[in-house]
Amino acid sequence: MHAELNRRQFLAVSLAALPTQVVQEGIVGEPHGVKAGKQMFADGGNVVDAIVSAAAASAVATPHMCGFGGYGGHLILAVDGGKKITCLDFNSAAPKAAHPAMFLQNNEAQLARHMYGWLAVGVPGIPAGLDRAVNKFGTFTFKKVLQPAITLCEEGFSLGPGVAAAIKTAQGRMAKDPGSASLYYPQGNALAPNSLFKNPALGKLLALMAKENSSHPFYQGGPARLLARAMKENGGILTEDDLKNYQALEVAPLRMNFRGKEFYTAPVTAGGISALQVLGILKGIEWGKVAWGAHLFARVEAMRLAWRDRLEHLGDTGLEKGPAERLLSPEYLGQCREKVLQAVKLGECLPAARSAPSQTGTINLSAADRHGNLAALTLTHGGAFGAQVTVPELGLTLGHGMSRFEIRPGHANSPGPRKRPLNNMCPTVVVQEGKAVAALGGRGGRRIPNSLFEVLFQIGQGESLAKAVAAGRVHTEGGLEVDLEKSYGETALKNLQVTGLQAKFGAAATISAVHRNPESGEVITAMR
Repeated sequence: MHAELNRRQFLAVSLAALPTQVVQEGIVGEPHGVKAGKQMFADGGNVVDAIVSAAAASAVATPHMCGFGGYGGHLILAVDGGKKITCLDFNSAAPKAAHPAMFLQNNEAQLARHMYGWLAVGVPGIPAGLDRAVNKFGTFTFKKVLQPAITLCEEGFSLGPGVAAAIKTAQGRMAKDPGSASLYYPQGNALAPNSLFKNPALGKLLALMAKENSSHPFYQGGPARLLARAMKENGGILTEDDLKNYQALEVAPLRMNFRGKEFYTAPVTAGGISALQVLGILKGIEWGKVAWGAHLFARVEAMRLAWRDRLEHLGDTGLEKGPAERLLSPEYLGQCREKVLQAVKLGECLPAARSAPSQTGTINLSAADRHGNLAALTLTHGGAFGAQVTVPELGLTLGHGMSRFEIRPGHANSPGPRKRPLNNMCPTVVVQEGKAVAALGGRGGRRIPNSLFEVLFQIGQGESLAKAVAAGRVHTEGGLEVDLEKSYGETALKNLQVTGLQAKFGAAATISAVHRNPESGEVITAMR
């Protein structure tokens, strides 16, 4: 008598008999973007075609996180089969009329104008960055990779609960802006979850760029004139000349060797330098001489030192070699290491750095293709809906890149003509034995650099990508406040508290990553 198999058992046996298929390309991040990226892969595109198309779709589908009017982004690429690593900087640039005291009035900081409204808007960098990436490193036309984003604008998509909640939360300010009100608050009501959201005006702008296979219209055509006119009418300082002079820049990455792996990340003004600095401080520690219960404390103190330096010294210096070179030098890292070890020896935390306003927002996408190329791309408005103003004729909600400058004069990150602001984006590539094996980045504002460090630290310890992304994370910005994910447990929390730190359970950034096995070519993705 033959045993009978039910349908589930039959499928299990049948699938088990099939040969295992090795996935050799992948992309992870925002769902609409992932769908667009996978379509580019299916059509034969490379990693740049996929990640640029994904970024364009995400810029439409998550208008609270990023957009074509967003202040900017950073892209890191391992191309030529993963052999060449380069970066594109398409961070916002301040208008020519910007000056260090522009957000002061009677020597008092005007926080509202720094964060919201037309004065908070710098030159949007996203159109130029995506254009340059695909035209230099892609195989498809700009027109083709923009198509999924254009379709989302024209046909619409269902608003997820996160977007709808952000629209509701921002209503008090955004509903007063005519362009934003017409787009997000029809008939005076905030769009509800699952509403069909369309943006035909933005679709026309993207279609115009697609027609010319270039971002040129955004910066020098009719859309540029409309944007400059809106700025002038509403008290902004961004001009047609500022738009015309903007360029996405190809720049050399920063690099740190950590336990046999090479970590490459986008340079200042991006945020990856802080993650590399923490790694550099820690890599010389003889962990066997540090009590197990103090390992976490040592990592936290290294983070706090890096954040002190970040908030005090970093900015767009306009120099080829600026503070970044000193902060990553072996001599300076050694000095920091001694301070960490002394804190561990005494069981007392280091003095607190100054506090700074919190920052949120951002989307990250990571991808790998069948040719051995990898990429990580981060783009943002800044906080939710950025400056919270919209150019109605363009359907273009604008980012608040100027809010990422220091509000007071005399700082490396103070506003100035054509300067680029310090930000938290840190797309990164991992190289092992001369081969690019992973690309990753994060979303979550100021929490990104620390969460990136935590994942890189785990990779450096030999953990798989999946385990590295799953591991617990810590966040601090140099003050006494420290947030631990709950997975660390009560004992770890109390161990930090006795050192003088104000430790509590809290959130971390979301990391999206891809890993490519250099031998089999298999690609896996992870996101948490």
